[in-house]
Amino acid sequence: MDIVTDLLVLMLIALGGWVLFSMLHLPTPSLLGPMVLAGSLRFLGFPVPFSPAFLTPLIQIVLGYGIGARIDRHNIKELRTIVLPALVVIAWVISLVGTLGIVLTRGAGLDPYTAILSSCTGGLPEMAVLSAATEANISIVVIMQSLRLLATIVLFPVIFEKVVMKKNALAVETGTTGKNKAALATLGLAWSRLKQSITAFNITKMLQFYCRPSTLLPVARKLAPLAAASLGGFIFSRLGIPAGFMVGSMFVTILLSVLGIGVIAPSSVVYGLIVAGVGITVSDNITRETFKPLASSGLLLYIVLSTLLILASSILVAYLISRIFKWSFATGFLAAAPGGFTTITTLAIAYKQEPFKVSMTHLCRLMVIEAVIPLLLMYSW
Repeated sequence: MDIVTDLLVLMLIALGGWVLFSMLHLPTPSLLGPMVLAGSLRFLGFPVPFSPAFLTPLIQIVLGYGIGARIDRHNIKELRTIVLPALVVIAWVISLVGTLGIVLTRGAGLDPYTAILSSCTGGLPEMAVLSAATEANISIVVIMQSLRLLATIVLFPVIFEKVVMKKNALAVETGTTGKNKAALATLGLAWSRLKQSITAFNITKMLQFYCRPSTLLPVARKLAPLAAASLGGFIFSRLGIPAGFMVGSMFVTILLSVLGIGVIAPSSVVYGLIVAGVGITVSDNITRETFKPLASSGLLLYIVLSTLLILASSILVAYLISRIFKWSFATGFLAAAPGGFTTITTLAIAYKQEPFKVSMTHLCRLMVIEAVIPLLLMYSW
């Protein structure tokens, strides 16, 4: 019952933050609202529960399924257009790790393990795992990765709406008055349907309806691809592939789609809930304990400067990708974003910026980081 209670509390906080940010016309309310509200309450000492362990895998599976459901034979041909931009991003990441690693080691006095893992743009979960497996100071790594992730989530939607979207005349799903009204209308519709379901709840009638073959077969056909995607995510995760739940789910769904098996993409309501879930999981990193080392370590200046350098250089890489490879600047922006795999792919979906390209570029970056960083740690200066 504790898990159920925690989930209900987190859902209420997520919906409250979503509605609040929508009413204030702030960017990406479904993501930033839950993240800021949950993180602020936890930072102020309120007993906000942390997200359950199954939430992140669930989010990754649904996101991977949603991306794969939008891929067909035509999209598969686009894979060759991702290779060179991915190489540019990888070269940037390796150069960044080397440069910042030296600065943090010699300037801030960090040990090589902590400096290298703090400089990576591979995402908080992956770097935390590597930190725990090495002699790195995991608290400092988590602090730097958390601040970078938070800065990315907060700044990138603002830049999208103020600069990128105006320049490209693209419509975004969140951030404008009309879209905020649409988000509130969606929440109202969901609440209305929930009340109708509760009012009309009759277990006998439900069993009679859902147990009929005419009902079971269509439902089974719709759920079978999702079940297969979940199995693929579990297998990829067990194989140790970075973001395995999402990657496995995506690849299995793509395979089913290419083979002509009917795959139905999740609705906008489901995506909104998934985005809110991402905001809740990110808020787990906003605690008083996480930021305590800042008071005594004197690292704040280096953290701010390194975060600004990474964000600025990622914008430069995005510009190069857009000019050389003819990607939209918005897509290149997210492909080079220094955030986690799941979070950035969620933004790509929310802003309709070719999530397949974005996720594949991030996957290539993650795989290289997972392969190269351990070698750097072995032969660190």
